[in-house]
Amino acid sequence: MTMRMPIKLTFVSVVLAITLLTLQGIGVACSCSRLPTPKAYEATSDVFIAQVIEILRPPSKMITNSDGSVSVSGGLGPDTVRLAVEESLKGVQGPQVSLDLGGDTCSYPFSVGEKYLVYASWENGKLSTDKCRRTRPLSSATADLTYIKGAAANEAQATLYGDVFRLIVDAEGKPALQTPFEELTVILAGGDTRVEAKAEKWGEYEVTVPPGDYEVWVERGSKRVSKKSEAITLKVCECRQKILPVEFR
Repeated sequence: MTMRMPIKLTFVSVVLAITLLTLQGIGVACSCSRLPTPKAYEATSDVFIAQVIEILRPPSKMITNSDGSVSVSGGLGPDTVRLAVEESLKGVQGPQVSLDLGGDTCSYPFSVGEKYLVYASWENGKLSTDKCRRTRPLSSATADLTYIKGAAANEAQATLYGDVFRLIVDAEGKPALQTPFEELTVILAGGDTRVEAKAEKWGEYEVTVPPGDYEVWVERGSKRVSKKSEAITLKVCECRQKILPVEFR
């Protein structure tokens, strides 16, 4: 993911600064909007847990040049990944599935032997996925599985997602926002409910909870680093985006 650089906050609009920071989180070479689990699940035809068996690349070709010499070029066309399906959460049936990887900068970087939560859709008669569809290593899919399995059980739930940004002072002595560059913990607490979610080093977080009233804050280790705790009410089936500023040295 592209590194977010500090952006100065102006008196005119803090919102503009946050918007620019969010857009910078999208890779330049592969541009797409980030989707939280509820929206990604709804927009995708097939969702499943699977382990990569093999990655198939188009065969190389022998080319005879005009001077009679022969050269070898890489095969044209996208790679295909073959996976063993462990659990179907939507759509896909059967023990194995093959995915078209697209062959461009948005191709998802699968690794043989690794397990993934895959979001895929049918295009031109082929099932495909890419970096924009929320496919991720299974080890990083806790928030996804909480929502998906809760939805399957018809549980009342809501999702809060967004970014944690560190408040800093730039070289000119002006306030700015910066990616934290380390994992932090987002906490929602209300009534008898307390849920913790990991905010990745790039600041992204997502947490699914029962609808209700919550206090939201961020911790670094066991120390609270939020600029302030915030009260939030989440309604049934709501999917809300929220920026969480923090301060620490």
